[in-house]
Amino acid sequence: MWDRDTLGGMTLYRAQVHLVADSGISADIAMNTFHFDIDSATILPLSISDEDVITGQRDLGLDENGINGDLSDLYSTCSEYFASQINPGASHIKWFDLSQPSPRYPVLDLPMDSFTATGTTSIPSEVAVTCSFSGAEEAGVNMARRRNRTFLGPLSVSCIEQSNGRIKSTARSTIAGAFENFAFNSFDQSFWEWVGVSPTDQVAWRIIQGWVDDAPDTQRRRGVSPLSRSSWQQPAGVGIPFPFPDLGN
Repeated sequence: MWDRDTLGGMTLYRAQVHLVADSGISADIAMNTFHFDIDSATILPLSISDEDVITGQRDLGLDENGINGDLSDLYSTCSEYFASQINPGASHIKWFDLSQPSPRYPVLDLPMDSFTATGTTSIPSEVAVTCSFSGAEEAGVNMARRRNRTFLGPLSVSCIEQSNGRIKSTARSTIAGAFENFAFNSFDQSFWEWVGVSPTDQVAWRIIQGWVDDAPDTQRRRGVSPLSRSSWQQPAGVGIPFPFPDLGN
């Protein structure tokens, strides 16, 4: 369990983004995970709750949308590269308080702000853009534990360079810009911060940089469930009998 005391008065939340497919099949949902520190110790005297910071239902100064709205904006910025099979109207974000014991259940389940997946021609739903982010180098710390990543998809063909099958530079720039803007928004806020996590070390760390690779990744768990099937069979009594005869090979 993540201890609030070790986070300096911050409460660590996991946001689980659910991009729902228009098939309506739960197995076809694509999920991304983000983590946020909310400064519970600071907001409590202001009569602002963690829920207010997430939803933006209260006046939060610079942050008009709350974390849920800002996270939705990230996806909206990248929407031209999402496949049209995504149903934004049904997509939502589940919020988990990691200070609670396991098994954990969502403390909030909020709809994403409206966006439109404008890609017209889809590619296999397993194909994703790899978006990585990392913290500062620290003596004695394995940097593999200061890196996280998320995989954006399902994608439209507009994201792929037809000549070599890699992620287009324009798509990479747009997606990297969306993440950078999200990081800037996080830096500007008084009450919350987008962070990376190391489950092994049970620590959260400040994100200082990120990058988007041109090599697509394959997320096998995002393979769609079958909706139909085409069958064939060998007509009875036709072909080589079984057991196979010795052909002298």
